[in-house]
Amino acid sequence: MSIRNPGVPERIAARLRDRAGVALPVTLFALIATAVLITGVLISSATEAGVSSAHRDATQDLYATEAAIQAHVQGSALQLVAGTRVVGSAPGTRITVQQLSDQPVPGFPGLRDRTFSIAGEPVAGGRRLQTLMRTRASAFDLESAATFGGNSELKGSGEINDGRNSQSCDASEKGDWAVVNGAGTTMTKNNNYTVTGGVTESTLTGEALVTQSLGGNSIQSLIPKAEVKFGNHPSWNPTSQGSFVSTNKANTMESWNSNGQVFRDQGHKYNWGCPGNMETATNCANRGADTLRYRIIAIDAGGSANKIKLNGDHGQGLLLVFNGGLEIAGGFVFRGIIAVEGDIDIGAGGNKIEGAILSQNTISVGDPSTMQGSAIITYNRCAIRAIVNLLNDGNSNAVANRTFAWTETVR
Repeated sequence: MSIRNPGVPERIAARLRDRAGVALPVTLFALIATAVLITGVLISSATEAGVSSAHRDATQDLYATEAAIQAHVQGSALQLVAGTRVVGSAPGTRITVQQLSDQPVPGFPGLRDRTFSIAGEPVAGGRRLQTLMRTRASAFDLESAATFGGNSELKGSGEINDGRNSQSCDASEKGDWAVVNGAGTTMTKNNNYTVTGGVTESTLTGEALVTQSLGGNSIQSLIPKAEVKFGNHPSWNPTSQGSFVSTNKANTMESWNSNGQVFRDQGHKYNWGCPGNMETATNCANRGADTLRYRIIAIDAGGSANKIKLNGDHGQGLLLVFNGGLEIAGGFVFRGIIAVEGDIDIGAGGNKIEGAILSQNTISVGDPSTMQGSAIITYNRCAIRAIVNLLNDGNSNAVANRTFAWTETVR
């Protein structure tokens, strides 16, 4: 017969119910778990911060490199020279320029189309970028004595010819056409008016036709290049630019000769030059020097219904009339290019133009350009070439295309 100890179960049960000392290991375990979690968060945050910082620095390097390339292109794109140079503040960006092509512009000796590769990388190391850019000469696609973007009327006993009768340019350099008409436009001609050379109809009309003829340059895009400015254009200071509009006829430009001989002085900023053997020597203050003077002239007609009137005298260069039309009369003699946003009306007085005239006819819709009297308009490739050279000035005013084909070569 066994003897049982009745106190043992109670003691075990009591011991099981006794939780004294459990809090410490539980707390320690919780602290360890929390420390592990916090450490993981800190490591993850530090890693993310490092990655973010590296990405930020790399992005800053990328933008800095791109900015350095763009600044270099903006500052010297038209005179880019192959080679390597460091630009910007220390340590700077290393710019490497390579010339990929150099092609002459047909029909315009001395003008070149060039393509460049421009690469940039931070001197201290970082992301390297490369881009391409083309600089093209601002050559014109102008092959007719008269280009009418809208309707035209040829009256009187005048003549438009393709340059075979030019007095100052070899007949072998005549234009392809005497007249180019806009698509869907009409040209009416009386029996006494002479057109020597071909007449063709373009697939374009209005501004698009004139812009194409000017080598992709619209009249508006050429205005900022003007050296002589007339009219009350908001961006011009009439005092410094010489607003030259008659006070009693806001829509009429008085002949520059009406203000005296000042415009004929060789050194005067409004001297438009002398069209050589088209005019008599007595009408040029310094004929020898003035025959070499070609100017870019912009005239704001002041409103779509307005027409600037040039009455007599002479000049040469690129004449741009915008915000209206143009009237020519009184024996006006001009060598160069006349481009007008509105219509061109040439009246009586024995007017002579050698070079080319272009009329968009897009402002006074339905108002045709009218050639009257005995005016003679002769295509002159030599005069057009002189204007192109003036615009490009040895390629320094060539048109820089936007950079393209950006590539990140080192990341």
